[in-house]
Amino acid sequence: MNFKKNEFKEDEKLFNEVLSALVKIGKFYEAIELCDKALEINPKNEEAWVYKGSILGNLEKYKEAIECYDRALEINPTDDLAWANKGNSLWYLKRYQEAIECANKALSLNPKGGLAWVVKGHSLYDLGKYKEAIRCNNKALTINPKDTMAWIDKAFALSNLKKHEEAIKCCDRAMEINPKDKIVWESKARILFNAGKQEEAIELFSWRRRVEEIDNYNKLLEIDPQNGEAWRGKAKTLFGAVICCLNRNSLKGIELLEDALGCCDNALKINPKDKTALGIKGNILLHLQRHEEAIECCDKALMIDPKDEQARSVKRLALSELGNYEEAKKYF
Repeated sequence: MNFKKNEFKEDEKLFNEVLSALVKIGKFYEAIELCDKALEINPKNEEAWVYKGSILGNLEKYKEAIECYDRALEINPTDDLAWANKGNSLWYLKRYQEAIECANKALSLNPKGGLAWVVKGHSLYDLGKYKEAIRCNNKALTINPKDTMAWIDKAFALSNLKKHEEAIKCCDRAMEINPKDKIVWESKARILFNAGKQEEAIELFSWRRRVEEIDNYNKLLEIDPQNGEAWRGKAKTLFGAVICCLNRNSLKGIELLEDALGCCDNALKINPKDKTALGIKGNILLHLQRHEEAIECCDKALMIDPKDEQARSVKRLALSELGNYEEAKKYF
């Protein structure tokens, strides 16, 4: 993308769009090159300095980021976003008091700057000032109720004040907003540990691992919907998630088991003789207490391989639950 000096203002919107796109796909160095090109044309381009600082922050080059924010502030000392971003970089460098000073400067210019409240809350938390940190978190959440980081920060501050149930509720709000955010899941697990709920924390870690596996299978299936192994793997992971982490009779548990059945059916459309998919389907049907259907699946698997352990085990359990003990004995 080329800018001419007298045309930069006309290209500014396009510059912002391209820059945002590069950052979104993780091409940070290309984005920095674009900022440098803009700054060659106009060294007093305040916005380009702020953008460059933000990108350097994403690369964990906080000192260089601060230099960019300082350049922006030389051009415009009233740029509240530059002050807030500078404070954020100072926080990462553990220079908490300086971070608070920058946040305060940003807030004096724009009291509705959500980032500045978050930065100030971060810094107060790390200085052990939990009640003051919560006040900042609340300010940030008044401005943007969907700020997951503000919810998590508030949760940790509450946890340190031994207000564990309130902390867990904050984590739940963050999970509602961004259910795929790894930091949110890990934060809730840590807070559950702090609250003495170790078993729940372990279940949460286990659930998160399965969610990541399901996402990976979904990506594979987007590329190749005829990938029977991926359908089978997704079904097994969904089933495992319910057994390990949920009440199978809960609405969510039943919903996920039905999804798993659909995955098995997709695998069997691709390969009707997939004995593993038949076995998984039989097991899911057993847990849904659909015993006759479970037995039917197992019979199909046993026609393919009469020694299939999974099919024999599921059929034995299904027959036993139906009270047909003599027939069940044949499958030991």
